[in-house]
Amino acid sequence: MNDISKLLGQLQYEFHEPKLLQTALTRRSWGQPNNERLEYLGDSVLGFYIAGQLYQRFPELGEGQLSKLRTTLVQNETLAKLGKKLNLSTYIILGQSDRKNNAFQIDSVIADTFEAIIGAIYLDGGIEAAFSVLNRLYSERLSKLSSRNFKDNPKTQLQEYLQKRALPLPVYILDSAVGQDHDPTFTVTCKLQNPKMESSASDKTRKLAEKAAAQRVLLRLISSDD
Repeated sequence: MNDISKLLGQLQYEFHEPKLLQTALTRRSWGQPNNERLEYLGDSVLGFYIAGQLYQRFPELGEGQLSKLRTTLVQNETLAKLGKKLNLSTYIILGQSDRKNNAFQIDSVIADTFEAIIGAIYLDGGIEAAFSVLNRLYSERLSKLSSRNFKDNPKTQLQEYLQKRALPLPVYILDSAVGQDHDPTFTVTCKLQNPKMESSASDKTRKLAEKAAAQRVLLRLISSDD
């Protein structure tokens, strides 16, 4: 395991009880104590933080829209990217089975460890300490989000996003059209070649389903931007 002081420097937090951080970095395969309970706690602290930030930043958005934004910010893909910026894979304590499988490189393992660290900081320093660390880690991603993502045509926004980066345009695939003629449900998948990503959505018309799927992909791209 690398010098833990580097990680503390990146977090800009000093533990009163260093054992909490060690536990947060320890996988179940190593034994007891491990980070499963801290992961559970950190997930709740993170969700509370993101919900509060979005509520304050976007007073014009409704519950459903806020929930979509929150999902993109707490999904494994985003947490793994944040964890990789902290170089967490070099600090994770693994048992023999996990080491054989190179588990320290798996996104879900890195994301779980990230959540456990947030849980450890909360136990060590309280909610203000946890929120202070999250403010630094999430500031760039939060600043990129805009309610415009919900007001303009997301298909157009997604196209513009990809064109600016000289990336292939999305493909929309009709997965299913079910229900009675007067009450149909269309499910569409928006698929990207680069980066490889896809999201599906359902709505009353194919056009609305395409917009919803495009919006989900767009939010994932924005929230996971490095």
